Amino acid sequence: MADNMADNMADNAEKTWYVIKQDNGQCEIAQILLGEGSAPGEEEEDKAPKEQWGPYGSEDEALAHRVGLIRAGKCLPA
Repeated sequence: MADNMADNMADNAEKTWYVIKQDNGQCEIAQILLGEGSAPGEEEEDKAPKEQWGPYGSEDEALAHRVGLIRAGKCLPA
């Protein structure tokens, strides 16, 4: 029964998307659930990405921003 409650809470949780620049200069799109913890890159300073953008409300929005970052020269294409 507790598993069902946890599944329902995860389904109802708001998801946010981030664009995260990797060490190789490429940017990836990462998703987290609000309330799950800190945003990507905020856990440990030594593992933090060089740059990150977001949060975005959808994967499509994050993808559109990633394309813009590539065009602006801030990220390398994959």
